[in-house]
This record gives sequence, C-alpha cells and structure tokens, in this order.
Amino acid sequence: MSIVHLPDNSLEIIADNHDLVKLIQQHMGFEVAQVVEELCKSADREKIRAEGDLISYECQLEENNDAFMELQRLLYKVEKELQAKRVNRNNIQNLVDRMELEIANQM
Repeated sequence: MSIVHLPDNSLEIIADNHDLVKLIQQHMGFEVAQVVEELCKSADREKIRAEGDLISYECQLEENNDAFMELQRLLYKVEKELQAKRVNRNNIQNLVDRMELEIANQM
C-alpha cells in the first residue's frame, strides 16, 4: 500500500495495481492507463516465473545436498571395509556401484 501526493495537493491511497491504473486513467487518460496496466501484468508474470525458478532451484539444492550426504555415508562404509583385516572386494565394488548410481541420478 502506498500514499501518493498528487500535484493538486491531494492524497491518494494505492493498495494494488488496479488502484494505480485507475488513478492514471483519471489523471493521464485511458491510453496511458492501458500501457501501465500491461506493464503491471508483465511484471506480475515475471514475478511468478522468478518465484517458480527459485522454488525449483531450492529443490535442486536440497536434492544435491541429500546426494552428497549419501555419498559421504557410502565413502565411510568403503573406509570401514578397507580397514578390515580381510577386504571383501565384492562389498567394496557394491558400494562403488551405489556411489556411481547416486552420481548418475544427480546428472
């Protein structure tokens, strides 16, 4: 919400785009009001698109974080296998395969 001081010393309250367009139409004419209305609609579309992009980006970051946490967990298991007295190559290969799959899923 905004309060606008007009050249004739009057005050107008603008609560939304519709109020702004109405005020412009009263003081500047229908054609200018149409231009401003179209600009407002365009700005609203861009805002919605940007918000959607942001949500998508945040989801992608969360998925990447989860994948890195899983890779870290798998690496810990590989380290444990390598520290054992008897190394089980099949277990290590299975863990490496799971890590490769996790990476492939993120690409």
